Amino acid sequence: MGVREINKYDFKLCPNCLQPLSTHKNSADCTLCGNSMENLAEQVIELKSEKRSINTKQNELEKHIVHSMSVRDELVNKTDFLTKKISQNERILTDLTESYVNPYLQEISFINLSLGKLYSENDELDNSLRFIKELNRLHLVLKEKQNELEDLKGQIDDQVVMNNKTDVITMLNVKFNEILEKFHFPKLSNAYIDPKKYIPYIRGRKYNDLGSLGAVTLLTVAYYLTILVEASSKEINSNHLNLLMIDTPSKNLGVSSKSTEFQDEEIFKSIISYFVELDKNMSSEIQLIVINNGYPDILPTKNIIKEFSSDGNSGLIDDI
Repeated sequence: MGVREINKYDFKLCPNCLQPLSTHKNSADCTLCGNSMENLAEQVIELKSEKRSINTKQNELEKHIVHSMSVRDELVNKTDFLTKKISQNERILTDLTESYVNPYLQEISFINLSLGKLYSENDELDNSLRFIKELNRLHLVLKEKQNELEDLKGQIDDQVVMNNKTDVITMLNVKFNEILEKFHFPKLSNAYIDPKKYIPYIRGRKYNDLGSLGAVTLLTVAYYLTILVEASSKEINSNHLNLLMIDTPSKNLGVSSKSTEFQDEEIFKSIISYFVELDKNMSSEIQLIVINNGYPDILPTKNIIKEFSSDGNSGLIDDI
């Protein structure tokens, strides 16, 4: 109707929301919303401009759609043509293939036959190789079992020797005398280990009946060293730990001995010399731990594990 037509009527209530309305004094403005004609004109112009822009874009889009449909139709036609052409070529190729006779057919057959033989020979070689590998494995197993058998025979022979008490005692007595000689035992004679009591004797008397504590020290050390050395030899299969700990081998020897014949310092020196010899010859078979106050200069530095001070500031429990 327009603003002028609407303003001819006097509205008490808004025809839209039925709420009371105030009459505008300016008749050029809308009685309902209060907007002027100028604002409405500007809005109408913007809407018309936007409408023209939308129409233009719509026309361009329709043209693009039409062109795309035309391109699509052309592509569909080309695809149909190529499909028919491929089908036609496939039929021609099939006909040519069926009627074609390969001039190398005989050679190909011969090659296929040769390949079959080669494959068969290859399979036979693989089987032979597996057989050879298994044979070698069995040979190695057999050799290992033979070595184990030889070891068992050696252990049986060693056990037979060990079970022969007389032979064992004789072997120990030889080593016992050898060690006492290296210890420079004074007036060494008739030294042996009793086969019944298993204790050492010397000069026809039991080791603790000689009346000398120095002799007891030498005999005791020699006795346990004899068992250690012989039990650790490769010829004997024993349950020895191959470990010996000796506390104060210089006890009652040298200046501390009350017996004149054991006051010679060379005796203790010879004991240490024998220890060094054992380290040189049997360090991988035995372990010997010796605790003593003092040692001769012949003892190598590498064999000294720890030295302790007399004032107690450096001790075994605190420092090792």
